[in-house]
Amino acid sequence: MEENNSSLFGQHAQRFADNFPSAIVLTDVHGKVVYLNRFAERYLPQDFTQVLHQSFSVVISPSSLGLFNDAFRNVVAEGGSFSLDVDTITDLERSSLTIFALDEKTLCITLQACPAVPQSTDDPHNPPLSEQNEALHKQRRLYEAALSNSPDPVYIFDLSGRFTYVNDALLDIWGITWDEAVGKTLYELNYEKWHADRHMQEIEQVIATKQPIRRDVPYHGAHGLRMYDYIFVPVLDAYGNVEAIAGSTRDVTERYEAEKIARDADKRKDEFLATLAHELRNPLAPIRNALEILQSDQFSQQKKNESFELVGRQVTQMVRLVDDLMDVSRITRGKIKLERAPLDICSVIHDALETAQPVIDENHHVLSINYPAENVWVNGDSVRLAQIFTNIINNAAKYTPTGGQINIDVKPAGALINVEIRDNGIGIPSDKLNEVFTMFSQVEGVLERSQGGLGIGLTLVKRLVEMHGGNVSVQSDSSGTLFTVSLPRIDVDKREIQKATASKPEYNAADSSPLTVLIADDNQDAATTMGWILEAKGCDVVVVEDGPSALKAVENFSPDLILLDIGMPGMNGYDLCIALREMPELEHSVFVAQTGWGQPSHIKRSQEAGFHHHLVKPLDMGDLMPIVDEVRQLKSRLSS
Repeated sequence: MEENNSSLFGQHAQRFADNFPSAIVLTDVHGKVVYLNRFAERYLPQDFTQVLHQSFSVVISPSSLGLFNDAFRNVVAEGGSFSLDVDTITDLERSSLTIFALDEKTLCITLQACPAVPQSTDDPHNPPLSEQNEALHKQRRLYEAALSNSPDPVYIFDLSGRFTYVNDALLDIWGITWDEAVGKTLYELNYEKWHADRHMQEIEQVIATKQPIRRDVPYHGAHGLRMYDYIFVPVLDAYGNVEAIAGSTRDVTERYEAEKIARDADKRKDEFLATLAHELRNPLAPIRNALEILQSDQFSQQKKNESFELVGRQVTQMVRLVDDLMDVSRITRGKIKLERAPLDICSVIHDALETAQPVIDENHHVLSINYPAENVWVNGDSVRLAQIFTNIINNAAKYTPTGGQINIDVKPAGALINVEIRDNGIGIPSDKLNEVFTMFSQVEGVLERSQGGLGIGLTLVKRLVEMHGGNVSVQSDSSGTLFTVSLPRIDVDKREIQKATASKPEYNAADSSPLTVLIADDNQDAATTMGWILEAKGCDVVVVEDGPSALKAVENFSPDLILLDIGMPGMNGYDLCIALREMPELEHSVFVAQTGWGQPSHIKRSQEAGFHHHLVKPLDMGDLMPIVDEVRQLKSRLSS
């Protein structure tokens, strides 16, 4: 009879709870829902079956979550009951919530709308409760609107790592709805285990230390693989306890990629500087050896002559390295101007081969050239076009094992002319093909296989070809490499082809007459040796090392030719030239700037200072001697 009464009571209690006009929820001591009546559904954004066995905290608004968690833990620990007013995640009025323990394993939670308490409206400092509620709801709507519309993901975890709030930006990344997200853990949202483990450990760390954590992590979501920067911060209650963990995330993929590009550029720059140091040191060893041979009496005249030639070759190589650097700088800043003229492309290739032939011969390569039957004309700069083909042919010669094959094919193709340069060398790895035209790029490391050069030759090639309105491409595999340069053709029948052949006047010793020369240069070794050369050419030379000494020297003679270094300390070459040009006795003197600065801006400044010529160090005697001859002729005319 007692059991029947108990069973009957249980049936009545179940029926009573189901139909009670307030929300009734039963949870375990961890807050997981084990039962809720039909009135509780009005507080939920999802059907009740999805809430069963989840934390009841998903129902509570973040603004009330801390108070609720404190009350729940207090009832679990001490028993009894606890009542408080809370906001829920639905748009209902503020609710009155009561928690009490049914037994040591089960807690009951009831919710009902807060009753409207009559309140005097006479006190302006104590507005009616309806106004307070409205203010609270307005504040809540503002916060939710701001968070929901933030372009950055914003979210809140409870202490067990379940999401109690996520904004639209995060839902968009996940590609799911609010109902599918709230109340779930990272594991339940299909995060990779390593990723979920990492965030759970970070949540535990924030709870333990009460300190924020900021890191970045890759994540593959609805928008593909992206890099995200995120921060987890503790949310503290009135007692200083962590009641939740708030987080925000920002997509930093573009910044991450930009930083990677910058790191790669720095790496290429460092490799370039190491290569530059290597390439500049390389000629110094044979030059030093050659000097030892020249100073010794133990070597034949033939060996000494060969040493002279060796020094010339090595100096030429160093000059070429510096010229490449200057060309890259000028092209990058748009300072190179092409001297265009109608050119036979075959003649251009012939000029390039004159420069590249020593490298081909040194490596015993076989060279094959196929020209078209008819002449093919382009509108271009002969020096720059030859530079393009010299660079490519030199690369083919350097990266092809000894005794290799190099083929050059010139193929007209409609409005274009294609020049194909093919070798059977080591080839370029497929993952490096896109980098061969990148500044400071070399296929292999600096130490593994040094073939000379600074890794800027193909950068020059690409930019010079583009300046001519063409393009360059590369194909490569283990059997070798093919570079194709495509340039626009011109119709020879529609324009007059004028071949301008300009040659430098040669110095004729028979025309010599004594010349007086002043050289001012703080590099006394360079100045003295230049003086020796000019003395051998029949000149009287005075060498000084700075501006004041030059001004003092011209008190005793009036030089016909004045060579001034620009970068002298104290009084630079520009100022010295201006000062000397003001002297009437130097009215007919010819001024030459000799400097390591060769940019157009430097040449312009030289002209403005009064220089007649601007020569870039190291001086080529083929450039200086025509000027000497010009001064001789000028002096001869003035004398007559």
